[in-house]
Amino acid sequence: MTESIHQFTSNNPEFLVDEVGETIEEESIGRIRRIGRAAVDLYERAKYRFEYSTVAFNNDPVHYTKRAIEGAVLFTQITPLNEALRFSAGGAAIAAGADPVVTAGVYGASTALIEGSAALATASWLDTENSDKAIRWFNDKLEKRGISADTKFSALTKTCIAMIGGTAIVQAVKHREDPERTKNENRRYGLKSAAGLAGMTAVQGYLVAKGIDAPDPLTIGGALLAVGGTVGIYKWGRRKIAREQDTQITS
Repeated sequence: MTESIHQFTSNNPEFLVDEVGETIEEESIGRIRRIGRAAVDLYERAKYRFEYSTVAFNNDPVHYTKRAIEGAVLFTQITPLNEALRFSAGGAAIAAGADPVVTAGVYGASTALIEGSAALATASWLDTENSDKAIRWFNDKLEKRGISADTKFSALTKTCIAMIGGTAIVQAVKHREDPERTKNENRRYGLKSAAGLAGMTAVQGYLVAKGIDAPDPLTIGGALLAVGGTVGIYKWGRRKIAREQDTQITS
């Protein structure tokens, strides 16, 4: 039987080509249909979410406007947009020929504005009925930064986390360790972290601006120390976080 089929296809190659062509065509049609169904399903979901959001917004526009602003603030703080805005502010002050003290103030103030706003937004999100959903969202951001969702960290390591991830991330870590924390407690902790980050960046801004404004071995060394020290602290902080995580996993 097999030899007969082989002999038939050998004598009639156009039959084999037609069979392969039909198979490819059927697979292509099937793939297009699956893509079409997925696109329709995506459209229906988007339509439902839009209609739901429209009704919810109309029922309580103030609440949902507030949530949208908080979401935008958190997006700015967690993403590289944070650094882009702060570096742009400090760079603009240097380019304008501002005194190093002014540059330090601009850089520190931009950090205080972004991190402080994120601290208030995070405290608000952690105090909602959907705080579990907010915690899962923050846990996802933590995991992407190499920070385990199950580890409890020392106060010094939390400082490292604040330097690496900012106020929103360190607040989430603190709240996760103690879910009974109130909104005011989270807010105070976040604003304190924001103040510390603002002071640190102000010093960095001053040292860099001074090295550019009045270059000499001392000021240039200070500028290099500010930049290199930040990188060094960042690396040291990541190692410390990893060590504490490993210690708790093995213990």
